[in-house]
Amino acid sequence: MKGKLAALAVVIALSFGLAGAAAAAGSGGGPGGSRNQEQERARAMDQAEECNMFGQTNQKGNEFSGKYMMFRHTNGTIEDYRVGGSQLQLFASVGPDPFNFSGSGADGAVAYVNGTAARFMAHNNPSSALQFQKSGGAEVRLRFELAAGFTARHMNGSQNVLISGPVEAVLVVENGNCTQNGSHVEVALRAGDGMATVRTRAQTQSEERLRLQEKVGTGSLAGEIDVVAVNGTHTESALGYAHSTSLVVKNAGKGKVTLAVRAEYSEGKLFRIGLDRDTAGTGSADELRCRLDGQPMKRVSVQELERLQNEKSAQAAYCAEFGDRGCDVLAYVPHFSEHELALEKAARPGTQTTPGFELALVILVIAWALVVFVAIRRRA
Repeated sequence: MKGKLAALAVVIALSFGLAGAAAAAGSGGGPGGSRNQEQERARAMDQAEECNMFGQTNQKGNEFSGKYMMFRHTNGTIEDYRVGGSQLQLFASVGPDPFNFSGSGADGAVAYVNGTAARFMAHNNPSSALQFQKSGGAEVRLRFELAAGFTARHMNGSQNVLISGPVEAVLVVENGNCTQNGSHVEVALRAGDGMATVRTRAQTQSEERLRLQEKVGTGSLAGEIDVVAVNGTHTESALGYAHSTSLVVKNAGKGKVTLAVRAEYSEGKLFRIGLDRDTAGTGSADELRCRLDGQPMKRVSVQELERLQNEKSAQAAYCAEFGDRGCDVLAYVPHFSEHELALEKAARPGTQTTPGFELALVILVIAWALVVFVAIRRRA
C-alpha cells in the first residue's frame, strides 16, 4: 500500500510541475519571456496596421515616417507634415517659440520632438494627429504655415479652427487663443498647461467615425484609444484632447480590455475605444458589454448617446459599431475624476464563465493522476 501511495504522490508532483511550467510559459516567465513579449507586441502592431487602426512609426535622424504621416524637424520646428495614406502635405511648417529643443524619438505609433517644457507628438493613425503639449511655463506661440490649397477659419465663434482643402482637419486649442490670416494660423498658449491638437478627417472610415471629427471640434469628444492584443501582450495608440485627459490600458486580452480613464471636466464627455475583432472576441455589438467602475453601462443608439450628453445626464451609456475588421465603442462618462472602463464579450446565455487556464490545467492533471493511480491498483 505504501508503494502505491508513493507512486500516486510522484504522479501528482510531476503533474503539478508540468502545470507550473505551462503557466510560466504562458505568462512570459523565464529568460525568453521578455523576448517573446517583444515578438507578440510586434505582431500586435502588424495586426493594428493591417486593420487600419495605427502603425509603427519609423525614425531616421530627424525624419519620421509611417503609414499615415511623414515629416522632418529642424531643432524642434516641424517641416513638411504629410497626412493619410496618400502622404498629402498639410503643413509646410509648424514652429514653436520658445521651445528649446532637447531631442526626438519614436515609440510604437508615436513620434516625439521634445523641448525642455513642451513637446510635439505625431500619431501614426488614420487621423494623422499632430499634438503640441506644454507643461507650465510662460506663454508659447505656435505658427502653422498651411500647405498650398488649404484655408482656415474659426469654428462657431470658438478658438478652434477648421482647416479646409484636399483633406479636412480641425485644430483644437486648450488654454489659448487662435488667430488666422490666409494660410497662416497662430496659436498663443497661455502660461501654465496648454495644448493644441490637429486631427485630420480620414476619408476611408465609416460614416459614424467621420462624425467624430465634428465632436472633436465642438469639444464633446475627450479622447480616443485603439487597442490590439495578441496572446496577452497589447499595443495601443491613445490621444487626449485636454492636458488632464489620459486613457491607459490596465490589461488587455481576447474578449476583455480594461482602461483607466482620467480627466478633469465639470460635465460629461465622450470617449472612443477602438478594438480589432480578435481583441474584442466577437464581431457582434450584441455580444459586447461595457462597465464603468464595475457597474453595467446602458447600450443605446448614437443619437441617444448624443442626447444624454446634451442633457448632461447622469446615465453612463455606450454604443458600438462593428466593421469588417473591428469595432468602435463610443462611451459617455457623465462625471469625472478617475474611472475604470471595461469592455468585454458577454457570456452566451446558458453558459458559465470558463475558469482560468492554469486552474483548468491543474484539474486536468489531477484527473490524469487519479487515472494512473487506479491503473496501478488494478495491476497490483
